[in-house]
Amino acid sequence: MNPPVPVIESAPVAASQSPEAAFAARVPMERRKRLGQFFTPPAVAQAMTDWCCRHAPEALLDPAVGPGIFPACALALPPSRRPKRIVGYDVDRDALAVADARLMGGAACDVTLHHGDFLLQPAHSLFASDDRFDAILCNPPYIRHHEASVSQDAYDALEAAWGVRLSRMTNVYALFLLRIASMLTAQGRAAIITPAEFLNADFGVAVKTALLKSGLLRGFIIFDHATSVFDGILTTAAITLLDARVSDSQRVELQHVETADELNEALRAIDGDVSDAGACGARASVDRKNLDPQRKWATTSRTDEASQASSLPMRPMSDYATCSRGIATGANDFFSLTRGEARQWNLPEAALRPCVTKAPQVRGSRWTDARMQALINAGKKALLLDAVALADHDAVKRYVAHGESQALHLRYLTRHRKPWFAIERRPAADIWVATFGRGRLRFVWNQSAALHLTAFHGLYLRPEHRPWVRHLLAYLHSEIGWTECRGHHRVYGDGLLKFEPRDVERLRVPDFGGLPASRLTAIAEAADAVLNLDGATIPRDLCDRLSALFA
Repeated sequence: MNPPVPVIESAPVAASQSPEAAFAARVPMERRKRLGQFFTPPAVAQAMTDWCCRHAPEALLDPAVGPGIFPACALALPPSRRPKRIVGYDVDRDALAVADARLMGGAACDVTLHHGDFLLQPAHSLFASDDRFDAILCNPPYIRHHEASVSQDAYDALEAAWGVRLSRMTNVYALFLLRIASMLTAQGRAAIITPAEFLNADFGVAVKTALLKSGLLRGFIIFDHATSVFDGILTTAAITLLDARVSDSQRVELQHVETADELNEALRAIDGDVSDAGACGARASVDRKNLDPQRKWATTSRTDEASQASSLPMRPMSDYATCSRGIATGANDFFSLTRGEARQWNLPEAALRPCVTKAPQVRGSRWTDARMQALINAGKKALLLDAVALADHDAVKRYVAHGESQALHLRYLTRHRKPWFAIERRPAADIWVATFGRGRLRFVWNQSAALHLTAFHGLYLRPEHRPWVRHLLAYLHSEIGWTECRGHHRVYGDGLLKFEPRDVERLRVPDFGGLPASRLTAIAEAADAVLNLDGATIPRDLCDRLSALFA
């Protein structure tokens, strides 16, 4: 799945360090990221192992064994619950060497470690009885689709096994989930810790469909957004629990936790061993027949606050507008320039477009040509190179050659363009939607001719709906509108919020065409009050006014 990586030289480590900490200390983060290695904290690994091995499994599999924390936890179990056979896979020889030294010569147990890619094991082994396990524990590699090289055979095998079409944007860890689900015995259990994004992401729809088809889904443990489970990565973690002994009548459990102590309680609660389940965080029990793969499962435990908050007729945002991400240049430092840099290179004015390149450049909820010009005059990188039409201009030729001297034309995005310095074509958007945020996501009325990079998505209103732009902004800035947004954005580690364009298009917004003129006027006036705040916190009385208008 990944290209060969150089072997890391051994280095002395402190005796008090865990094998994972010692490995991380001597292996560069860049290399570990390339292999998707983000290690499971010991307390979390032990809790997962305890749950997975409660039925005294004969054979345990860890398909991404790394330095061996899950097998080590299994070997530490009481003899009556300890597996008799352990099998591990990993693509990293160095990590396997650590696991081998850690596991061999311990308790009486047959331990076999394989150097290889779990996803590339022969396709015929899917669902084969001789390749099944009573317990599977895994922290799969976290490698995004554009950084991984997954074979077509791996996709074909999983799609044939589960009857789904997998997006080629699927993260590698989600493919591990599906492969693992095919390898449990009739008594088997699996606990897989991954980022929670597949529960909300578009690529996760097929994955969730397959998990429901499997009949194995017992539940999910979702860590609090402020809890950083994996060092070196900002993501919300989730543990997927599979159990071959679940029945169709059993409900799927969704448990939110903050700490490893809560994790132990939550896992016991899912097994019915804790009478006060509320002691271990927010919990929901959902009829599996009501789980819709098209919806975001990480928010299923919340009540549908938005549908109860407004009595107005609603429609999807997609009825009003389309949403697309901002311009991706592939080399922002080259394509975005200050006025001084443009003059230094003598670039013609016709080759430069006003463009917001970073979210902090925009203050408030209204952006005008005057503000754009002020940003340019302040010496910010706020001019975007758009020079294809002037490719024969001497200054443009020199600047393009400068980019090529830095091998910018060989980068992933640029090498797929002709010419490589062509930018994506985008008109100025009506509304900018911040891609990331904390606390709340931002919506900005773009009244300028400015373009925007990927710090914002762009909402492009259909011509017949442009009269509603202020009304939409008023709603999106209201508490009721924000309640709706909470059901659609994604939350990453440390509370970082993210919208994808399709998330924005799914937002339910009022059907303004059916409202009386007096109410529309009042909404437009409230919108002006919000848009004139210049980034200040919305006063309480204005919040109450907005809530009353959309109640």
